[in-house]
Amino acid sequence: MDDNKDKKTGARSSFFYSADKDGLWQQALPLFVEASGWIVVPIVGAFLLGGWLDSRYERDNFYFLLVTAIAFVTSCAGLVKMGIRALREIEAKEAGKKSTDNTDGEQQH
Repeated sequence: MDDNKDKKTGARSSFFYSADKDGLWQQALPLFVEASGWIVVPIVGAFLLGGWLDSRYERDNFYFLLVTAIAFVTSCAGLVKMGIRALREIEAKEAGKKSTDNTDGEQQH
């Protein structure tokens, strides 16, 4: 009936907090902040720079659209790079966890 208990410690765990590791929200928060930065900074910068360039050179949204498109591509590339790096970190943690689980199991026999 109590499937949420940790097998080793008997402590209750939930989606947001696990007894044997930090809460999931603590692991996800840096990724959220970094992803938000990759979206907000280039787009806001593009809006400001594009508007300023259009007014300076008296163009009808040409520079605005150009700089916004460049910012969009930059944001996408940054998010992909961040995602790949995060995935590799998660895979490395899982591989380390599996190797320690295997060595613990071998020592108990």
